Amino acid sequence: MEINFQYTISDIKKFYKSHFKNRLEKQIYIVIFLPLLLAFIFTGEPFRLDKFIILTIIFISLHVFILYIIPYLTAVSKIKKSIRKNPDFFKKRKLSITDEGLQVEIENKVDILNWESIIGITDDEEYIVLKLVNENFMLIPKKAFDKNFDAINFIGKIKKKIRSSTNKKDIRKKTDNKPSYYLGLIGLIPIFGAIFGLVLIILGIVKYKDKKFVLIGALGIALSFVIYFPLYQAANNPELTIIVTKKKLKSLVKDIEYFKLINGKYPDSLKQISKKYIIYDPLHFQSEKMQTFGYKKIGDNYILFSTGIDGIPNTDDDIFPEISKNQVGKIGLIRYSIKSEKKN
Repeated sequence: MEINFQYTISDIKKFYKSHFKNRLEKQIYIVIFLPLLLAFIFTGEPFRLDKFIILTIIFISLHVFILYIIPYLTAVSKIKKSIRKNPDFFKKRKLSITDEGLQVEIENKVDILNWESIIGITDDEEYIVLKLVNENFMLIPKKAFDKNFDAINFIGKIKKKIRSSTNKKDIRKKTDNKPSYYLGLIGLIPIFGAIFGLVLIILGIVKYKDKKFVLIGALGIALSFVIYFPLYQAANNPELTIIVTKKKLKSLVKDIEYFKLINGKYPDSLKQISKKYIIYDPLHFQSEKMQTFGYKKIGDNYILFSTGIDGIPNTDDDIFPEISKNQVGKIGLIRYSIKSEKKN
């Protein structure tokens, strides 16, 4: 069987568009789940659905740009450079199937592509694509065949030759459609990560026989437990939550003082502080209406406090930031508790 055809730049562009589109579809779990994870992380506290949706769209767009547009433009640029170096690229060529491999004839030049160099063959509506061991492709337009059956017969003969070659082990490795290990990143998603980790363990044992999948799944479950179990305990243990609240108050004092250092005055409200996630009171984080820490600017000073377990300001269980004695009078905070210091 002989096939005569000639490349055009349009053929090359169409092929790469189709190739990278198919690759993007195969990596859909990265394109969808990773942006969801990143959007969740950057949404911060409190969770806002509108911000989450906007960030998700932004991150999905970035992933499409990184995984599709950039590779496509890079591939086209490389092929154009190759064309400039190879004056025979657009010349007519003839393919013949031989026992040794595919014979490629361009004018009076003849080369042989050995069967061991071909690891697979695929096709779509317009092209037959030979996958080579050096991760390059050989493209054959279907319009080069007189009949559709000729293309089908050609593909069948190539597959038979590949199967009969001595490269069977490498073929099995190359054609293994096992998902990427990047799936493990889904294990970082709250709650869902633990469930997905269990799925990875099952797939690693039953389907893929891959210890790495089992390990990644186990790490996903362990990570969810390590991160979220203490938070669950704190949410259901007022004493632990009070400790977290005191630490946040202390950190917030530093942020407020830094705000004055930069702006020359204290903020009018906590919303002006850049670290917005820290302005919410952990003692009331799970309530229907989350409360921010109490804050009031008084001249060149300020009051900062938690409303305590009862959620009512100016009661006995209010919690104030702890500061050391040497900080008294040096910062604008009023109404505080002196930090207890260990004696040597």
